[in-house]
Amino acid sequence: MPKELFSQTPDDPFLLELRWGNGPSVQIATVMAEPLTSDQPQNLRELAESWDLVSTVGARGLFKDLSREEINRLIRSLRRARDNAFGQDA
Repeated sequence: MPKELFSQTPDDPFLLELRWGNGPSVQIATVMAEPLTSDQPQNLRELAESWDLVSTVGARGLFKDLSREEINRLIRSLRRARDNAFGQDA
């Protein structure tokens, strides 16, 4: 499954991970860059349960499958956020 990782700095402890394949969805995740200690995966599970997320909690982060419609909405929202934060592209 192809993936891309996004980070602001090389020592950033959290990464944004984007995965896709030939299936009907794309997966986006916030993952830990460093290996987790023995108590962190349980903390991530408890955190996800308290948020009542529809997601998969892995040993390294929180994962969410996105449909085509959700991806299109995310793209529109990211463009709007980018333009508001940094101004429109020339």
